[in-house]
Amino acid sequence: MLKKIAEIFEKEVKKEIPEFDESQLATTSLMILTAKYDGEFDEVEKDEILKMISDFYSFDKNKIDRIFETALSLTEKA
Repeated sequence: MLKKIAEIFEKEVKKEIPEFDESQLATTSLMILTAKYDGEFDEVEKDEILKMISDFYSFDKNKIDRIFETALSLTEKA
């Protein structure tokens, strides 16, 4: 699975929003994939991920939403 994630990042990250570096997108994507692992992804999990992004990166609300949506898009291609 990690190999597949790495392949996606090699192909897709360069196409995505350039304001985020690969480590930020990888970290956010990994949080999303972990939350989805049990087959369910609800608002509580999403809110927790958004809070962790905010705490870790000190992004504003708009930037938090953009990185989340970008990472979510990447995970859907995994």
